[in-house]
Amino acid sequence: MTKLSSRVKLYGICSEDQSDANKACADWNLSNYSSIIGDDKNVLVRYIRDTYLPKLHITDCSKDGARSPELTLKNFPNGAVQPAVLFFVGTKPALGWACVPTAANLQGSLGRPDPAAVWGVVKGCKAMDDEGKTFEMDGGEDLPQT
Repeated sequence: MTKLSSRVKLYGICSEDQSDANKACADWNLSNYSSIIGDDKNVLVRYIRDTYLPKLHITDCSKDGARSPELTLKNFPNGAVQPAVLFFVGTKPALGWACVPTAANLQGSLGRPDPAAVWGVVKGCKAMDDEGKTFEMDGGEDLPQT
């Protein structure tokens, strides 16, 4: 992995407790992340959903829609957050995308935004900010998927 600039902070949030988040960080070699936050009660996730990403989905693991064998109430008693990205330029959100589980994406297993396209949006917002121009958060709906 390429080392990120010291000005860039990259955080991961998961629906597991902190010890499991730390284990995932080590197992997946996420050394570029500033922190992996275990949010097993989804408090931070709900704040992000309510403030920035209204489409951010927390799968209710007691329902039939949670088809993955890992998505059990034992593993995720407060639900499992679906993948999302949220980038800021300064204090303003530049891009916010959230996976909405459907049959077409196998309940959230498929369809992530292309990293180069995501970075292009963020760089564009950064350039606008540098020029003193305003920008609105891009919802990521038109990003190509990988």
